[in-house]
Amino acid sequence: MEEKLVELLKELGCLVSRRCQKVFDSDLCLSDEVKVSPADIIYQIDIEAEEVIVLFLEQRAAEFGGIILLAEGIGEEDLSIYPKGLPYEEAKVKIICDPIDGSRGLMFAKRSAFFLAAAGSASAMTLGDMNSSVMVEIPIPKQTEWDILSATRKGELLVERVASTGLKVIETQVSAKQSVEGGFLSLAKYCYPGKRVISEIEESLLNKLFVDREECFLPVFDDQYISSGGQMYELIVGHDCMVGDFRARMYEDFAKKGVASGQVCHPYDLAGLLVAQKAGVIITDAYGHEFDSTLEMTKAVDWLGYANDDLRQQVEAPLLELLQEKFGK
Repeated sequence: MEEKLVELLKELGCLVSRRCQKVFDSDLCLSDEVKVSPADIIYQIDIEAEEVIVLFLEQRAAEFGGIILLAEGIGEEDLSIYPKGLPYEEAKVKIICDPIDGSRGLMFAKRSAFFLAAAGSASAMTLGDMNSSVMVEIPIPKQTEWDILSATRKGELLVERVASTGLKVIETQVSAKQSVEGGFLSLAKYCYPGKRVISEIEESLLNKLFVDREECFLPVFDDQYISSGGQMYELIVGHDCMVGDFRARMYEDFAKKGVASGQVCHPYDLAGLLVAQKAGVIITDAYGHEFDSTLEMTKAVDWLGYANDDLRQQVEAPLLELLQEKFGK
């Protein structure tokens, strides 16, 4: 069943990717705000993806004994049953999905977004219960190649590249660097409020990591990819050393102080978790524990990702110390 489900998710992800590529040539304003879901703002480009998903699952769900879909913006309270009318308790499969993770970068043709999805039995309660996972790249118009990443609990990571010459399997490898020096370390600070707080933590972290450094210039760079799937992709393919998103923990602290909070990461943003883990990426929560999350659509989650254990050993302890100093236990 794992293999059948991962193939289903890949097919669906490719349909979404191709639909998004096609609508770039239409007269639609893809950045129009259409509605606000309990978790995020839904834009016109998101609606295009939703239409593909609903039609596809109506056609295919019966093959799998019925599917419960947890997806941003689709269905009443973000929960749908396919085929329509099937009693909830009779469904055999559960899917959690972000139709387009990185809508903002994509709709302005700045950077690829990702279709993210994970599947498991209908009784699955956490991301760790999901046994099939995919990340399908949705490229910007001028991009001619895009990637499909997939994994099952019992299998290996598969990365395929779609090109004009056809589909080809490619090899990926996480960074083998032992230090973030000369590499990319990014702490998610692309949303207001809290940008100053996160920047101060980032600056303090680098000061701790290189306390004895004499040179003024320190080549550690950040790359703000406005997509959790994109951030994981950069770790998977060896571009980034470390990525951290602790906005939820920060906003909890803000709430205690009566300060307004902002957008956070949700479980569907991390539907590609199994893919990243199979690639060798180390994913923890904001306290250093192995990452997992319930599948609640509006749940706020944090995650820290390291390309390898050497980088985790370098960064984790000083970063967690700074988070505790700033936000408490």
